[in-house]
Amino acid sequence: MRRLRYTENIERLLVIAALLGALILSIAYNVGPIFEGPDETQHYQTVRVIKYERTLPDPLVRYYRPLSTATNHHAPLYYILSSALLMLVDDSDYVDQGQDNLNPFFMHAMGIPGSDNKNSILHERATRFPGSLLGYVQGVHLVRLFSGILGVATVYAAYRIYRILWPHNPGARLLALGLTAFWPQFNYMGGVINNDNLLFLTGTLTLLLLLTILRDGPNPRNTFWLGIVLGAAVLTKVNALFLAIPVGVTLLLERRMWRYVPLIGGLVLLTGGWWYAHNWLERGDPINRVGLLANGGRPIRGNELALDVALQRVPFAYQTVWARFGSGNTVAVADWIYRLFDGLMIVGVAGTALRAVQAVQKRTSRDTRMALVVAAYGLTWVGVLLYISSTDWQGVLGRYLLPGLVTWVALIVGGLTALLPGRVHLPAALAAFPALGIIAALCAFGYFLPAFRPLPAPETVDHPVLFRYGDAAELTGISPAQATARPGDTITITLTWRALNPTAQPLWVGLASVGAAVVKRDSAPATGNLRSVDWQPGETWAERYIVFIPDDASRQTVYPLTVSLYDPLSGESLPVIDADGNPVTPLLGRIAIQGERGTLDAAYRFGEMIALAEPEISRTEAGYEVCLRWQAVGAIPADYQVFVHLLSPEHALIAQADHQPLAGGYPTGAWAQGEVIAECVRLEADSAEIDSAMVAVGLYTLSDGVRLPAVRLADNTTLPDGAVVLSLP
Repeated sequence: MRRLRYTENIERLLVIAALLGALILSIAYNVGPIFEGPDETQHYQTVRVIKYERTLPDPLVRYYRPLSTATNHHAPLYYILSSALLMLVDDSDYVDQGQDNLNPFFMHAMGIPGSDNKNSILHERATRFPGSLLGYVQGVHLVRLFSGILGVATVYAAYRIYRILWPHNPGARLLALGLTAFWPQFNYMGGVINNDNLLFLTGTLTLLLLLTILRDGPNPRNTFWLGIVLGAAVLTKVNALFLAIPVGVTLLLERRMWRYVPLIGGLVLLTGGWWYAHNWLERGDPINRVGLLANGGRPIRGNELALDVALQRVPFAYQTVWARFGSGNTVAVADWIYRLFDGLMIVGVAGTALRAVQAVQKRTSRDTRMALVVAAYGLTWVGVLLYISSTDWQGVLGRYLLPGLVTWVALIVGGLTALLPGRVHLPAALAAFPALGIIAALCAFGYFLPAFRPLPAPETVDHPVLFRYGDAAELTGISPAQATARPGDTITITLTWRALNPTAQPLWVGLASVGAAVVKRDSAPATGNLRSVDWQPGETWAERYIVFIPDDASRQTVYPLTVSLYDPLSGESLPVIDADGNPVTPLLGRIAIQGERGTLDAAYRFGEMIALAEPEISRTEAGYEVCLRWQAVGAIPADYQVFVHLLSPEHALIAQADHQPLAGGYPTGAWAQGEVIAECVRLEADSAEIDSAMVAVGLYTLSDGVRLPAVRLADNTTLPDGAVVLSLP
């Protein structure tokens, strides 16, 4: 008995910790930039319509400048409650910017962690929170806080469900509580303005009441609240009409509930049905589908279901139900976090299948009935996702599965507890609880928030430079000094800057390769996170660009890199001077498009870095052609000159071809270890001069003429003068 009381005390503390953790994480997402949640600008505008118009929005009226979508057609409960909160704030300073402040480079590197243009809006410094004095900014964060409170309430309702599902297994319900409270995508949604948050709560409460009815039997009290909650759900979002599925399953399993159907149905109609009746009377369209189409809906096949299209899009929805943040789900986390989720789901499905077989064998009707309702509830939201994804191009969103979060958690926990011995359930849950919290915090503080902030400038860079762009800014470095890639690769290039003055007009940064469009990136400064009109003198930052190398890029070629600051309206670039005040074209660093690794029958080695096969020499009309096959066998720290000399028997120079490899296009410092470089050079001379002549081949440093030592590998002999000397055929 003493141990039981101790366990219950620990559980109470963990419940409080989970609720506080969920609230803190929602606040972490809350303080991110405004209007970066899914359709958040439109949701906020709908709240303002109710606040200022004191009536429900007309789905066919444009109250604000057009965006890609609007939310006037949605069921109104979330917006009504939010508008009451917004009354506490004077947000009359809100400026409807329409599409004027949208980031044209948004979604460049969708799904790749980092800060490269994850923001859909080019945010003004004055809108940063905390610290912003703008009323509408404070209003946005206040309504976001309401979403967070709804999320905390959802976590507690989910915990009450777990108490019903696992009344004698504290380890199972604590693990389920931790998964729910620290589910990253759920935490993120609690930090933005979105009516899904109220659907999460009302849907979870619906399941809680259904399970309570199965456990305790139906009575006037629980069926009354079921009707109220269902009414609130359908008044929150039309998707909630699908809750008829788990309710219907419960009716089939609990026949005593039939007597309360009139009560439940009447309360649903009273609480939420009036809005559908209003739509039907006004437009003959109870679910406002006409409003959806008018507000940016994009039907796939008119009124037909495109299930084949929906099934193709399921993998994206699956990933975004776990951890993909920002408008357009552009902010991803580390791959190992997704693999962890994959592992949990695989184990959950396997263990749950095993438990289902055992339940059938034991014929435990109570557990089976509850499992059927929980499964029906989860499958309801799978059906919602498939329906929306089959009808509208914008419908493939993992958050449509989040109302069924309790089912996905029950699937994972049920599977794990089926596979693990009972004695480890509680210790495992106590260990997993903080681990899940740490992962959730990492998603918020390590990936989401940094995605919308300028990167701090590092103390040292690979290649320091100093180029001044008008009186606006100085470019101070690039990393790496030499970028290397192969066709089809994805690489990063980082620039560091120092602001001199804010600009009168917004400027964009252009990063490009010279000679071919292997690298061509344009962006607002700080990869979209710091407008040039907001620069403060002396401010420094770094911007890390994600660059996709074209599949058809020429191999074994080096391109210089250049950076410009330009006016996007006129296309004119700011003048650039170097550290000495001389006008220049700012060339900094280079990118090498490397070839594949190969094999080489090496005959010679230069400086333990470069191997050379036996050269092939052939006679031409004007002299000789010497074909060389090189291979990098170690890191090459410099660009060495190749010399190919035609020498007389007395070693007098007759002809020469000193050059960077591949006609200067692929210096040795760009070579990848294991890569084979083949080239041919020609030596021209009179026939009278080449009798008994020799060819000498080697490498040297251009700045001082020092040759790399050469070794013949056949006998490990060091060759004189660092030269491979060959007789002519």
